[in-house]
Amino acid sequence: MVGVDGITWKLAKNSNGIKVYTSKLKNSRIKAFKVTTRVKAEASDYIKALTDFPNYWRWLANCETASLISQPTPNEYIYYVRWRAPWPMSYRDAVVRMVMEEVSDTEIVCTLQNVKGHKKVEKNIVRLPHLNGHWKFISTPEGQLYIENYLHMDPGGAVPSWLVNTMLIDGPFNTIVQLKKFVHHSSQE
Repeated sequence: MVGVDGITWKLAKNSNGIKVYTSKLKNSRIKAFKVTTRVKAEASDYIKALTDFPNYWRWLANCETASLISQPTPNEYIYYVRWRAPWPMSYRDAVVRMVMEEVSDTEIVCTLQNVKGHKKVEKNIVRLPHLNGHWKFISTPEGQLYIENYLHMDPGGAVPSWLVNTMLIDGPFNTIVQLKKFVHHSSQE
C-alpha cells in the first residue's frame, strides 16, 4: 500500500482496531513504522498526554523515564526520553523537539525530531543519532478521532537491523494500547 506520503507501507499487525505498518526506507537499514487507530475522544485529551512527560513511562513502550527540558514557545517542547532495551543492548535515549501545529480546525500534527545538546550523554546509554516522526490527530465527521504515529529512528551502536526491525511492531502497538488506557483513565479523574 502506497500512502499519501509516497511511502510504501506493509501491514504488519491488525488487532483491536489498531493497525501497525512498516516500510523499508531508502538509505536506511532500519524500517519506519506507522500505527493508526480511531477512538471516541477529543484531540486535546491526547495532546495533554503527549505533554505530560513525567508519565510517559505509563504508556510509551519501554520508556524508563522522560522529562521536559524546556518549552521555547507555547507549541514547542524540548524533552528527554530514555528507553529500556533487551539484553544485550544498552539503554537508548534521545533529546526530542516536539512542535505542535493546528493544521486545520480538525487536524493537529505534532512533529518529532531529535536535537543535539541540551543534556549530557550518560555512561552506558546510547544516544539515538536519528529520530524523526509525528503524531497526527484528525477529528472525523463521525465523531471519532483518527490517531496516527509515524517514526523512523536509528538506535545507534552495533545493533543488528533484524533485531530492531522485529521490535517495530509490538512496541508501537503496545504504545497505542497503553496510551488509550492512560487517556481514558486521565479523563475520568
